[in-house]
Amino acid sequence: MNSAYHGSARMSRPSVSLVIPMFNEELNIEHAVSAAVEALTKYSDDYELIVVDDASTDDSPAMVARMAEENPRIRVLRHAKNRKLGGTLRTGARTTGGGDDTRADPAGADC
Repeated sequence: MNSAYHGSARMSRPSVSLVIPMFNEELNIEHAVSAAVEALTKYSDDYELIVVDDASTDDSPAMVARMAEENPRIRVLRHAKNRKLGGTLRTGARTTGGGDDTRADPAGADC
C-alpha cells in the first residue's frame, strides 16, 4: 500500500531507533547527526538517536554531547576501549528502546 491512509484512518508513523557508530568523526558527526534528526523527524513521531562513541580521541564526543543537550532524543554512549564497528553496533542495539529489530549495517560493513 503506497498511501499513508488506509480507509479513513491515518496509519500511525513508526517508532524508530537509529544507532550511529562513531570513532574520531569530528569532521562528519555534526552533519550526520543533523541529517539523521531531520529524517527521523520527517518520518517518525517517536524516535531515538543513539550515538556510540568507540573511544574517540578527537573532539567528536564533546560535539555530540552538545547536540544531545539540545535534543533529548539524542543519546550518547561511550566505550572506554575501542571495540571496533561490530562492538559499537552491538552496544547500540542493546540499548534501543524499541521492540521489533531491523538492522542495516553502514555501507555493507562486515561486522
